[in-house]
Amino acid sequence: MSIMFSLIIGVVIGWILNGYLPSEIVDGVNKTIANLSKKLTSTIAAATDTKAQPSVSLHAVDTPSGSYDDLKKIEGIGAKTMALLNQNGILTYADLASTSVEQFKSILEKGGSRYRRADASSWPEQATMAQQGDWTGLKELQRNRKGDRGTK
Repeated sequence: MSIMFSLIIGVVIGWILNGYLPSEIVDGVNKTIANLSKKLTSTIAAATDTKAQPSVSLHAVDTPSGSYDDLKKIEGIGAKTMALLNQNGILTYADLASTSVEQFKSILEKGGSRYRRADASSWPEQATMAQQGDWTGLKELQRNRKGDRGTK
């Protein structure tokens, strides 16, 4: 939107200055505006192309079998952490449950400073409950963990 506004302002300024500037400069400005307009049109067309696919996804990637779990249901895992785990081959609750806390720490450390505060200590336990379909137990565990943090 701001690019279009800039182009309009450029045209208006060019029109105003048309009487004051040599025609070579005005022609150059008009050509530049026309080129920018073509680029903007092609960029918008490419962005709205329904066939275009994003190059990076923050969601889980499909495993060869086509299955993955929403690891964001585990307390402490958001979209970016889930993407990092997926990139490291952790796609399901079973993967999460069988990964050691030390392995999580290594993955998170390699991921960069944004993951430094993540607490993976309960992820295997939570993942085991999720894998077993014990959603009530998982919610209770998460509620208790939040209460524990509030008293420290």
